[in-house]
Amino acid sequence: MKSDSFDDKINRFLRAIDIAYKEKGSGFWPESSVYIEKYASSYLATYIYNKFLEDKNKLQKSLRGFPVSLLYLLITDVIIPGLKKAILENKNINQENMDLLLELIFQQIGGKTKSKLFYEDTRFIPRDENVQNLGGKWFKLDGDRRKTTNFSVSLDSFTISLYFYIFAQAGLQRSGPYLDKEGVIIIKEYFDLSPKFWPKSPYGKIKLFLKYSKNTQIRFDILNHPHSTTNLFENLESFIIQIDGQHLCDFSEIERITTEIDLLTQKRVKEVNNLSEKEQILEGIKIYFYIFRSIFEYYHDSYEIPVQILTLLNKGIIKKKNIKPWRAIEALNPKL
Repeated sequence: MKSDSFDDKINRFLRAIDIAYKEKGSGFWPESSVYIEKYASSYLATYIYNKFLEDKNKLQKSLRGFPVSLLYLLITDVIIPGLKKAILENKNINQENMDLLLELIFQQIGGKTKSKLFYEDTRFIPRDENVQNLGGKWFKLDGDRRKTTNFSVSLDSFTISLYFYIFAQAGLQRSGPYLDKEGVIIIKEYFDLSPKFWPKSPYGKIKLFLKYSKNTQIRFDILNHPHSTTNLFENLESFIIQIDGQHLCDFSEIERITTEIDLLTQKRVKEVNNLSEKEQILEGIKIYFYIFRSIFEYYHDSYEIPVQILTLLNKGIIKKKNIKPWRAIEALNPKL
């Protein structure tokens, strides 16, 4: 049976989503990425739904390695839109089972965070993160914040170029704010900067620890986007950079890697922009299956794009005319 508080959780989820999407804006890169879910979501959502019906404990195990940002992406970009679309395709989807599947994912998220489930406290603190053990590894800035800030911004841009704006949560998770006696700490973790669909970066994982002055105000929404009323650039005081587990605190090396990352971003953006609209959608579908690949791998299945999706795409791009304005609170309401 589903939890007695499930309906309350859905209402809290929808309120949080509504706030986040209103603050997020409507920009997409590339523009064609809005069509990705039309082709792929119902297939992936139905696959996960059927695995849940077979054995919910096995599905739970397949999701254990997912960071919270990816679990929320699973809800907002796969399960809810995909199962709602599957209903329109006359697939056998039961509301109660869909609710139980969402409850399972909510439980996974709750087990990974010390914060409120839907970021109502405007912070995100993972259970496995401990900033108290960082000790004296902090590298204090001597007034030149631009190099460190540029490094962070460049990594953000590169992540978006790799995973497209719509799936950026798959490559970057922010957490915080953490408070210590010296200031406010934000952590940015880039999970996979050399994915198999574009393995051209020499860096795999990069983690930034950014410490700001005590008066810094920063909050996060459910989509893991940061919002601040203070000047983060001016308030940045010290940092730690870990690249594939190794500490980096040499400013000349930071500049070199920033330049290298910027060139990779330019190359990736140029390649994507030179694709036809259909090719961009195909690239997006490839990314879509890749970021959830561990589910397929757990069941020893392939995460390559299924033939039926390729066949559908070859018939022509699905574009609807006279679409009413998209509203997150309606589109992501799981009630069928």
